Amino acid sequence: LGTKEKQTSSNTNTNSLRKSLIEKSPPLLQRLILLADSYLELLGEKKSLSKAPSPPEQAPDGQKTTTDASFDTKLKAQFLTNYAYLMLLSGQFEQAEGRLQSSLRLNPFDDLAMNILAELYIQLQLWKPALSVLSRLVLMRPDARAHRKIGEIYQIHDKFHTALYHYSKAYEIDPN
Repeated sequence: LGTKEKQTSSNTNTNSLRKSLIEKSPPLLQRLILLADSYLELLGEKKSLSKAPSPPEQAPDGQKTTTDASFDTKLKAQFLTNYAYLMLLSGQFEQAEGRLQSSLRLNPFDDLAMNILAELYIQLQLWKPALSVLSRLVLMRPDARAHRKIGEIYQIHDKFHTALYHYSKAYEIDPN
């Protein structure tokens, strides 16, 4: 098979696997995923997530105004994060990871996307990537939940002193 034929065959296999996973999902989740797909197509996200933001709009007097590009970018990132969460719930781990990575490229400081990505890595027992994401999160801002998750990972690996440190940091931030 030629390269184009292999790619077409691969896309067909991926699409049929995706379709079967969606069919096995609860009806509400099916509708949400299909709605999200439609929205992504409208945004052009399926083709490219690296499009440059639109140029600043012109004010009526000819001066440039602050554009809604940064808001649009954050909105796209938030949408991708929510969509990834739905994919995670339906067991589509690779696609969820891709959406979360795309979301974090658009908004690198999205703590929700980082938490969901860390949870995905924890579910897949990918400890190093989970620690990397959680460490980045606690460097950005104090986060009790992230410290607890880091503590749990170190406890699993019998690194009790480090686990205790993160549990105590979590307690300092949120005693509950």
